[in-house]
Amino acid sequence: MQSLFGLYKELLSSETLDFKGEPLKGLQIMGMLESRNLDFETVLLTSVNEGILPSGKSNNSFIPFDIKKMYGLPTYKEKDAVYTYHFYRLLQRAKNIHLVYNTEPDVLEGGEVSRLIRQLLADSNISNYITETIAFPEIKSPKKKVVSIQKDAHLMELIKGIAAYGFSPTSLSNYIRNPLDFYKKNILKINELEEVEETVAANTFGTIVH
Repeated sequence: MQSLFGLYKELLSSETLDFKGEPLKGLQIMGMLESRNLDFETVLLTSVNEGILPSGKSNNSFIPFDIKKMYGLPTYKEKDAVYTYHFYRLLQRAKNIHLVYNTEPDVLEGGEVSRLIRQLLADSNISNYITETIAFPEIKSPKKKVVSIQKDAHLMELIKGIAAYGFSPTSLSNYIRNPLDFYKKNILKINELEEVEETVAANTFGTIVH
């Protein structure tokens, strides 16, 4: 799964999407470069994360960085400067601005806020007008029902049958820790399904050695 996710992420980073819409009404969905020479009252920018806006270092060329600098070819620094210019130009005349970024770590290009937002927060003339809001889903813990097993005559006969052979220390500690688990494993003989291990776990390797 890790290799599949890496391949999927690599392919996804090279894909581009073109949006179509009526330019004179409704919500306009466009890329950063499509907003050139356009002003909006309300601007909503998504994925304002480091690595997306600006994109930063991108190895999409076979020409090394030093060779580009020597011959005056454009590098990722010039690309970042262009996107930074369009970012500030887009915000210049807007009245309502919403900048959305992902704070979750270990996700696709998320976790780190863009340096452009850091620059806005560092500017004392602008930071007073900025309101930060964290949005997260409300997690409701389900109410657990208390499961109880009635000790009828048949169950007592099963317990006495096990007691005749003796209780192992593991079964006793299991009964103290979780009586319902003891009922399933030791009385009903319901064992957990053994999952196929992709890599040899430490306890499995130890069992093989012993």
